[in-house]
Amino acid sequence: QYVARHHSGENVILINSKEINDTRNVQLFKRHYNDALRSLPDSSNRALIELEASSRFVGDLNAKLSKARRNILVVPAGRESRSMIANLQTKLQLIDSEQFQIVIYGMSEWMDFDFLDIEFKNKVELRIPESSFVDFEDPKVLNFTAAFRKKYQTDPDKYAFLGYDVTLFYGQGLKQFGINFPNHFDHIATLGLMHVNFNYVKTGVETGYENEHVVLLKHHQFALETISSND
Repeated sequence: QYVARHHSGENVILINSKEINDTRNVQLFKRHYNDALRSLPDSSNRALIELEASSRFVGDLNAKLSKARRNILVVPAGRESRSMIANLQTKLQLIDSEQFQIVIYGMSEWMDFDFLDIEFKNKVELRIPESSFVDFEDPKVLNFTAAFRKKYQTDPDKYAFLGYDVTLFYGQGLKQFGINFPNHFDHIATLGLMHVNFNYVKTGVETGYENEHVVLLKHHQFALETISSND
C-alpha cells in the first residue's frame, strides 16, 4: 500500500524469485498493492510490472527499466534467494545511475547480508521494513543510554530497549484502563517509546489484537534513517 500511494506514476517492478519461501510475501504485496491502486484516482498508468526471476538469477531486468521514470524495485525475497539478490546487485552496479534512477525495497533479512556492498545500498537507497528501530540521535535514547551506562557500566542492547518499551506500554495500559487494559490495546498511549511501537488492530470480533506497526528504513548518505511521508 505504501509503494502504491507514494510512487504514483513511477515504474514499479515486482521481482518474483519463484522461491517457495518467498511466495507468500509476493502474493501479499500484489494483493495490497492492487487494492491500494483501486482506491486511487487515475490508477490506469500505475500497473504493476512483474519480473519472473529465480532463486539464483534475476533475469532480464534491463528490459523492464525506464529511463524516463524512476524505477521502484520491490524484492520480497529472503535468505533462500541470496544468490538472486547478489546477482541483482551485480547487474545494478553496472548500470549508469545517471540514466536510470533506481530505488529498491527489500526485506528485513537483508540487514544481515554481508555481501551487500554499502556503496550499492546507498546508490539504490535500499529501503527495509522493520518492526523496530533505535534512533541513537533521539534525546530520549541518549538519556536512557547514559542512565543505563551509569547503572550497569555497559551499553544497552536491543533487549534493554525492548524491556523498557514493553514495561512502559503495559504500565500506561494499566494506568489508563486498569486490569481491563487487554481489551483496549488499540487505545493505549504510546508516548515515550524508543525501540518498538505498537499499532494494535483487532483481528476479529472473537479474536485478539495484532501489532501492525512497521517502520521503513532507508540507506541515505551511508547511514540508516527512517523514511518520512515525503519520500
